[in-house]
This record gives sequence, structure tokens and C-alpha cells, in this order.
Amino acid sequence: MSWLSSAQLGNSQAQFNLGDAYYFGTGLPKDMAKATQCWRIAAHAGNPQAQNNLGYAYTHGEGIPENPKKAVYWWTRSAEQGDDHAQLLLGLANYYGRGIAQSYEKANAWFLLSARQNNPIAEIALARDYAQGYGTPQDYTQAFEWFMKAAQQGNLAAELSVGASYYQGQGTVRNAMQAVDWWKKAANSGSQKAELLLGIAYQDDHTIKNQNQSLFWLNQAKSKGGKIAAIAAQMISNSQ
Repeated sequence: MSWLSSAQLGNSQAQFNLGDAYYFGTGLPKDMAKATQCWRIAAHAGNPQAQNNLGYAYTHGEGIPENPKKAVYWWTRSAEQGDDHAQLLLGLANYYGRGIAQSYEKANAWFLLSARQNNPIAEIALARDYAQGYGTPQDYTQAFEWFMKAAQQGNLAAELSVGASYYQGQGTVRNAMQAVDWWKKAANSGSQKAELLLGIAYQDDHTIKNQNQSLFWLNQAKSKGGKIAAIAAQMISNSQ
């Protein structure tokens, strides 16, 4: 039996799949109104994925009128069933006070639940709150640990932050070699910021100083339009 037939018979997962098909235009004409209609049916039947998607539709006004409070309502129902994406989005709603009273403490509680399911964006959000002391006592060690968890999943922003933590000795023992290793991972994913940081580190840090490496990475950043990298590379070249 096809998922279209199953949806017509009231199968909530099939209704969710049908909503996704309308949303993405997969095998059906793209139709946001029909997508949200299918998600609503599945959401009322208790499908957490549909509840999450319906919340997303409400927050962006896609296929239905924008309504942040209804978004929070559906994300809460999904999050309470353990959906890590809904937990993350509910955390962000609390963080920014959209559709619900602003609360860093509640935001972190939802981020933590999502992060424990290895959601890298939630891990970064939690790490940043620990680093800045938002809704929790400032704790650089906890921040480093959560940045590391996200970085180990290949998240570029987390790789940059882990590198910075090692370079500054913030939340972990200072280690310039570890810093450049993580920045190289980010640079290999195309990060101009990582290339700039590598260029500066190889020039400024006596434990790893290497002008050839510094110029290489600064020129890499320069080739992507990095103005600071271009100035730094010129200064180093002029000093040689």
C-alpha cells in the first residue's frame, strides 16, 4: 500500500510523509497549504515530526498565518515526545522570547535535552551559554566540552570554537598545535575565518611560528576576499 493510500486511511506517519511531499514538491506539485494541512492531521494524531514541522510553518507563516505562540505549542508537544529538533527550536524560542516569555534558563534546559541526543546545533547553543554565563553560571570547561562534542561531528562553527579554546587556554590547557589542527579542519571545509586565524597563529605564536605557513594561509583567505588577510600577508612579505 502506498503512503498516499495509507494517509487517506489515517496513518499519521503517512500523513507526515504526504505533507513533506507537498512541501518539497516530491512526486506532487509543491503546495505549502496542503503540506501544513497534512502535518496538522498527523500532528493531532500525535506524530512528533509533524508537530515539529507544523511549529516551523507557524513560526515562518508558510502555508498558514504566522503565529509564534502556536509554533511554541506544537514544538512543546513534539519536544515532550523527545524530538531533538523540536527541543532545539523550543530552546531558541525561549532564548529569544518568541511566542513565549524570554528565559535563558528554560532555553538551556531544552538545549540540554537536544544536545544529549547529539544535536550539534543544540550543543553549540549550550556551549555558548556556558561561555557567556547566560542562564547558567559561566563555565568555560563545560563550554569547551560541548563545543568539542559538536566539533567531533564535523560542525564547522564548533571546530573554530574548539580551536579558539585551545589557542586561548579557555576551558582547557593551552595548546597551539591542537588549535591549528582544529582550524585546519575548518579551513579544509572552506572557512575563510579559519584560514585567517591560521595565518595569524603561525605568525604570532612562538611555539609554532612559521612564516611560510602563515603566508600560505593568509593568501588562502585573501583569495576568498579577506581584506584583513591581504593586509597581514603584505606586511609579512614586506618584512622579509
